Amino acid sequence: MARHIIGRFGRRRRPWLNPVVWISLAQVTWIAVLVLWIVYYVRRYEGLNELALGLREASLHPDGWGALVWGVVLLCVLFTALVFITVGLTRYWSENRAIHAFVSTVSHELRTPLATVKLYLETMQAHPDLAAEKRAEFLQTVLADVDRLAASIDAILEASRLERRGVEFDLTPIDLGQFVRGYHADHAPLVELRRRRLELGPVEPSTVVANSEALTTVLNNLVENAVRYSTEGCAVTLSLQRDRHWTRLEVIDRGRGISARDLKKVYKMFYRGHESAGVRGTGLGLFIVRSLVRAMRGEIAIRSQGADRGTVVSLSFPTIEAGG
Repeated sequence: MARHIIGRFGRRRRPWLNPVVWISLAQVTWIAVLVLWIVYYVRRYEGLNELALGLREASLHPDGWGALVWGVVLLCVLFTALVFITVGLTRYWSENRAIHAFVSTVSHELRTPLATVKLYLETMQAHPDLAAEKRAEFLQTVLADVDRLAASIDAILEASRLERRGVEFDLTPIDLGQFVRGYHADHAPLVELRRRRLELGPVEPSTVVANSEALTTVLNNLVENAVRYSTEGCAVTLSLQRDRHWTRLEVIDRGRGISARDLKKVYKMFYRGHESAGVRGTGLGLFIVRSLVRAMRGEIAIRSQGADRGTVVSLSFPTIEAGG
């Protein structure tokens, strides 16, 4: 399974981009240059003696200058090659670490609900006379874990599709204010089941060009993150403001927040910040959100004052006139 996931989500590398190829070429180049350098100076031994005498007289032989220039050029070429190799290796190791972390996380995300479902179903099978209330409780838990499993699989498939083919959907004028109110009405009860509150802040009427399904996916991911990284009783607020050119939709929570060093990395596939310790997730949510927002010609910005200071995710879309 691990190899399948790595093969599916790891970027396909062209053979000439493999760091091993670059290292081999660098070593061959280094040896060749070293040999040529030695042969050159052995053959020009007499010239070197003249160069040494010239230095004593405070003047350099022209051939000495040429050798010096060529040496500097070759060293610069080698240095540049080593820089490229270092950058390539750094990216290679970084992506490998991210993929292995992703495999570990996803394995846990998929295995845990399956184990729970199996346990409850086996219990119900072993006790056919189980009380109706207890049976209903078990079924509710099984359904919740199945939903969680389906959400994880959907996130994996969506991220894979976005990385391989990008985003393709129709954009139409949408009353974003009405959309946000409808989303709040539908999802507030679901958030309450998890002992949080989904509140509605100021919502100004505004029309934007977007896709309703993509907007739903975006808000689902942002609200899910806000709920996961906040404690019981905390509120998640949706607000919508507009000006002449832009409409800004914000998802505000008062949870764990994001450290400054993680703010620029949270959009990467599989990345999970330091504040995510102990919180379930795949590290794909914000990658999906940014991809969909950009496909709708919007922009995303995340603000946080640091650990335990909450997070504000702002989505900006060009404002259009109603009916335009």
